[in-house]
Amino acid sequence: MNATTRLEAIIHARDASATTLLEALQELGMHFTEQHLADKWLQYIKTKTSIHPFGWYSPPPNGVSVLIGEPDDFNRLEYQSLRDQCNWPSPDVYFNQNTVLYPYFSAVDRATKMIGDHVATYYSGRDPNIRQWYRAVYEATRQIALSVNIGMTFSELHSLAEEKLLTLGAKNNTYSLTGGLAADIGHTIPYFSTGAPPDGQTMEDARSIASLIGGGREFISKSSEYIISDSCAFTIEPQAVTAGLPMCSFHMIVAYVNGEFFLIEKFKRLFEFFGMADWIYDTASPDALG
Repeated sequence: MNATTRLEAIIHARDASATTLLEALQELGMHFTEQHLADKWLQYIKTKTSIHPFGWYSPPPNGVSVLIGEPDDFNRLEYQSLRDQCNWPSPDVYFNQNTVLYPYFSAVDRATKMIGDHVATYYSGRDPNIRQWYRAVYEATRQIALSVNIGMTFSELHSLAEEKLLTLGAKNNTYSLTGGLAADIGHTIPYFSTGAPPDGQTMEDARSIASLIGGGREFISKSSEYIISDSCAFTIEPQAVTAGLPMCSFHMIVAYVNGEFFLIEKFKRLFEFFGMADWIYDTASPDALG
């Protein structure tokens, strides 16, 4: 299995994550609870035979998370860990035009065990301050991803990301049990550079896959000296917070295959569904790989 095959698996898994979310939303419309959307999303995920019917990051149940931030404080979005039961999809939190949707699925390609997680903040409201903030964070996240160079260390990339967020008056809200607050802004796609371990090719149960992938990540932190090579893949996923506005995050994937750069998003159709495409894109920033 070569790097091109692994890249195609990441793109496909990411596309399956986004497509199934859109299908669930199209069926439900704009009125649902966190639990309702999570259940419907999982139902569509199970129709995609090329990915596993569960995510690698579990809990939350099945590797699927849906959070809805409600005004005025949107505090449900500023969580510490999706593993905590208090942050699992709730049957009592409802989406409407004034809320913010934060859905996450940790997709795994069945054949290669490459991951294609999808997470973003979606907003269908008209508050100009939230719109401006979300557009700024989306562009900043793209700029971080597009600033990557072969030979750069993860610590250098982490510093670049922190500086970019500071220009927005923001900080990173990512929390880890081992690193604390603002510990990282992403991580490697496990085994992309070397291929999945031999036994990883046949693993099918959720617990084994979670252990395989969860333990294989190198995090983009201020202390990591991991060097970006001409064959690697990793996520860029800061969670930007600033006073008075809801947390904002757009999960992107960067990959190099034989020195060629790829940026994987798959947001466009979901932005269109929520009416975001008209205001979130800069004319110079077309959606990368979908």
